Amino acid sequence: MVGNHPTTLDQAHTVDSTFDFLYEQWGKMAIPTVNQKKDDEASKGYFAATDLILDRMSERLNKNKTKWLCGETLTVPDF
Repeated sequence: MVGNHPTTLDQAHTVDSTFDFLYEQWGKMAIPTVNQKKDDEASKGYFAATDLILDRMSERLNKNKTKWLCGETLTVPDF
């Protein structure tokens, strides 16, 4: 582990793919927050992204029975 990023290929892939997923959803959440758009389309995108993040990350935590999103230690996506 270097900082909050693993050095093994499998663990690094899990962290990177999780971060990519979260980053993509953040883009949908940023439209109403950063750009202060308050129309229905922006709101729907925000809440859909929020629900997807909560569903997928909760599912992962429950399946893996871990404290952190990508394993037994704190990694970048946990921030």
